[in-house]
Amino acid sequence: MQSKGLQKVITARTQVVISEPFWAHLSTKLKVVEDPTARKMWTDGVHVGFNPKWAEDPDVRVDEIIARIVEMTGHVANEHHLRMTGMDQHDANKAADYALWGMLKNAGYPLPDDVFYNADFNGKSMEAIYKVIHVEPPPGEGERVDGSGFVPSDQESDDQQDMPQPGDGDGDSDQDGDEQDQPQDPGSDGEIRPLPQGVDREEHKNEWKEAILQAATAAEAAGKMPAGMRQLVDKIKNPVIPWQETLRKVVQMIIDKADYSNRRPNRRYMPQGMFLPELRSERMPAGVVYWDTSGSRDSQDARAEAAGEVMSIIDECRPEKLFVIYGDTEVTNVEIFEPGDIVKFNPIGGGGTDFRPIFEYIEKEQIEPAWFIGISDAYGTFPTSEPDYPTIWAIAGKGEVPFGERIQLS
Repeated sequence: MQSKGLQKVITARTQVVISEPFWAHLSTKLKVVEDPTARKMWTDGVHVGFNPKWAEDPDVRVDEIIARIVEMTGHVANEHHLRMTGMDQHDANKAADYALWGMLKNAGYPLPDDVFYNADFNGKSMEAIYKVIHVEPPPGEGERVDGSGFVPSDQESDDQQDMPQPGDGDGDSDQDGDEQDQPQDPGSDGEIRPLPQGVDREEHKNEWKEAILQAATAAEAAGKMPAGMRQLVDKIKNPVIPWQETLRKVVQMIIDKADYSNRRPNRRYMPQGMFLPELRSERMPAGVVYWDTSGSRDSQDARAEAAGEVMSIIDECRPEKLFVIYGDTEVTNVEIFEPGDIVKFNPIGGGGTDFRPIFEYIEKEQIEPAWFIGISDAYGTFPTSEPDYPTIWAIAGKGEVPFGERIQLS
């Protein structure tokens, strides 16, 4: 026999199916499960769990349960449960809530009282909001005292005190500011949980993308397409791949194809007159990164972003060395890093751009790189011939390159 709470949730989802063609198709993909340990609702991309005592409470209206079902479905549709890797789970939940409720409010959905909403975050991604609200704990502090990721503290930092609180942003909240009346922190509920083990991540993503497109078709036919979800549908139809992800894939392809290096003969066979390639699986030959000091990417934020990504690639690929070459119409500075070093770009130069001196320098110094990554706007003079090593260009703007793999920077 169904509990009163389960009956109420099923009733709410039935109303979603009847009145919301977009959310109808998506919400039914989530399996409803009762979970007495939940504060209200949670999702892991496969299930939507709810606390039966909360659901059957007479003060909890069906409208609120509908809003929560749409919320859980929206988090999965936006892949929030897949984008939290490496984040503090507490703050990631808050960031995801800010991102989603801003979108839902703009689409005309009523906000329950105890959700994170701030108009300043409208239109921003979960990751962008996370950077604003997350504060790294001091060394030796920040241990999580429970599984939720919530750290009780008698003294909050100034940054935390300034953070938007539930109901902030538009004056819609009924809260009177009394501490005992403040709602629990939604970010500490674990409302968004990781994808369950055993579920194939890529297959899961593809299934939901297909479901979203189907839901959009049904909603548009009924004239009920949620305004905030059009952007998500457009991203699925016309995906913009982050340049870091593309760069990693290209570098990985190079690694996969370069298990053997003909440039470094195996010394074991040389006395026999046999120049066989040596297996280079533990340490790659040197890599080269070129930073165009005259390009539109030459700012402190851009340097830090690129340096962090390059350092990550070094840690994964472990090349013998990394040469960072700075240049405009000539080579203006060269820095050499090794695995484990902190990579920080220190460019010198400015003015026009000529790529030829960069490749001439590599040849003159006999570097023989495993790969070359050029970060530029591509407006300059290129060599007439393509080098014999893999070349990747990370380009800001619409400039084209005559050879190599081109990655578009946002």
